Amino acid sequence: MKKDKLVCSQCGGKNVQIHAWVDANTNKYIGDDMWDDGDTWCEDCEDHTGLVMKSEYNLNYNFKEE
Repeated sequence: MKKDKLVCSQCGGKNVQIHAWVDANTNKYIGDDMWDDGDTWCEDCEDHTGLVMKSEYNLNYNFKEE
């Protein structure tokens, strides 16, 4: 079974990033805002696009599996 991955909600690209909060003194990961479109970035679209699960993108946007 393949693991479902997060992809760009606009193009389905896997080259995506999220804004994360990290403690500046300990480098400990605190949290993220991955469901807020303004805190996600798609390198393929070069825009803040939001993220969806690959399976959701295929079902609702793309209608085909890679």
